[in-house]
Amino acid sequence: MEPGRLLARKTDGHTAFQDGEAFLQSGGQRGPQIEVVFPGRYRINTELFNVEITAATVVKANQIGLVTARDGAPLPPDELVATSVSGHNDFQDASAFLAQGGQRGPQFDLLKPGTYYINPMMFEVTVDEVAVVQRGEVAVLVSNVGKQPELMSHDERLMAGQEVYVVPAGYRGIQSEVAGPGVYYLNRWAYIAYIVPTTNLTIDWAAEGGANSENNAPAFHPGRFNRLQLFNPLAVISRDGFEMSVSVKVVIRVRPRQAPFMVAKIGSMRTSSIT
Repeated sequence: MEPGRLLARKTDGHTAFQDGEAFLQSGGQRGPQIEVVFPGRYRINTELFNVEITAATVVKANQIGLVTARDGAPLPPDELVATSVSGHNDFQDASAFLAQGGQRGPQFDLLKPGTYYINPMMFEVTVDEVAVVQRGEVAVLVSNVGKQPELMSHDERLMAGQEVYVVPAGYRGIQSEVAGPGVYYLNRWAYIAYIVPTTNLTIDWAAEGGANSENNAPAFHPGRFNRLQLFNPLAVISRDGFEMSVSVKVVIRVRPRQAPFMVAKIGSMRTSSIT
């Protein structure tokens, strides 16, 4: 094999390794092969080839497969995820993946539910759950891939509302378009999703309430109405110099189109993103 390669290159004419002579005449290389043999019955010379049986890759419903390539072109230093390439048939054609310039490392493309015949010596598949956005919520996506925000044109910057960290599709940073309620095949290596409630949130500062004054962080839950009660009402002093307690109620609502700017300015309204 060529130096630096993990698997032998693809050769033609050997009919799923059943014609050993054609394999050698076509320049077949010794060592682990990049091609795989699909389910079936084969007459293979075991003095020439060692066949190892492995399970197919199965991605179940409500799951995705995150793929890491063990071989390919080097990943650029400033990139976290490999550039998407076509023609590899969901990573089942490893030779086509390399021919198209596929890069080693975490892949942008993912596997949707199904059964795949993937060479495990070439690709590692990690099964992950789909991302779910509930009613009354939106997901603000932070992209780890794409062009740098500094390269935005004047018109694109105007569309982003002059907020350099809120960017249109194709740029790194907080995406200006949010994801509404639904189920998404989300590549968590390429995107981070922050949930933002879009229903009314009521905050009460009152002398009595069900919350502990030591826990001033709202607990958001999907639904039509959220309420947070806090102790320690506001203390004010009247013109006469008397101190009195005043109860205050504040109703907050984040509109979907404002959610990216809210995340850009103050961060997530939750303690964690989609997991």
